[in-house]
Amino acid sequence: MFHLTFEEELRQRRLFIAPVRNPAIILNVGTGTGYWAFDMARMFPQTRIYMTDIALIQPDLIPVNIHPYLDDANEKWTWAVGSLDFVHLRGLAGCITNWRATFADAWECMRPGAYIEVCDLSLRFGRQGDETHSDDIWARCSQLIREVASSAGRALAIVESDQCELWMREAGFEIVTQRRVQAYVGTWHRAHKESGALLLKILLGIIEDYVTYTHYKAGRPLKEHRAYIKGLRDKLMEHSAGVFTEV
Repeated sequence: MFHLTFEEELRQRRLFIAPVRNPAIILNVGTGTGYWAFDMARMFPQTRIYMTDIALIQPDLIPVNIHPYLDDANEKWTWAVGSLDFVHLRGLAGCITNWRATFADAWECMRPGAYIEVCDLSLRFGRQGDETHSDDIWARCSQLIREVASSAGRALAIVESDQCELWMREAGFEIVTQRRVQAYVGTWHRAHKESGALLLKILLGIIEDYVTYTHYKAGRPLKEHRAYIKGLRDKLMEHSAGVFTEV
């Protein structure tokens, strides 16, 4: 769902924005279900595409130029120096423990003139027509997520801040371009109903995971937790009109 949402919000269902032309080797980090890599394999049938994740949950039938590997991007990268033409990371905010180290590893493994692209979702929400929304249910959930992530030492604010650009330049990348696109949550925006519905489903899952974590740490009874989650999901859906974020 991340895959479809990002493509829609980046406009024209583009798989990537970097000016990549006939790459020999592509690395898709944190591939998840692998659908981005599969689409790239069809677009570039002569390209060798490596897709990595900490769990291989992809379908058994994959394109012949796809090579899945069980790998943790938070460990030291072992790809050959100067071997990669395009490195793609999507939806990994909160998963990468040290972005500086990740970008440094990527720089070392990329050939001169290669590209790296990072696409992610902001978990800071706004609401059209409301500049403060301090008591908004979406704003409160955003604050909870940030507090939990911060306590775990995970960086989430890589979209709305300039941290990503800073870390890339520190690693050695000279030309760094940021592009922010507004993403609409739910079906209230007429031109983005499909992607908005997908994004709402994604965000409800993310919020539920973080709330579940806090309830588990606090020892909240399971029955009480389930009732709370149901009420929270209903309230978030009820108040999704006008909500937006960024990718």
